[in-house]
Amino acid sequence: MLRGSEDYSRYYAIKFEPKMNRLGFDRLPRHDGCLHTEVDVERYCPLALNVKHHLSLILEGSVYAVFVE
Repeated sequence: MLRGSEDYSRYYAIKFEPKMNRLGFDRLPRHDGCLHTEVDVERYCPLALNVKHHLSLILEGSVYAVFVE
């Protein structure tokens, strides 16, 4: 969760979805009526089992950059 409101009703989220080999970035609540399983931005991101992955997150103003190694 990133930049969440005090009551957690609004926030940005980074989601790892290993079954779908993707990393998602989303904003909640959704204003477009999409399902909670859909995301605003998604990228292919295969995550191997039993392997440590490193996440780097860079926030600059309103820009988020996420790196997974």
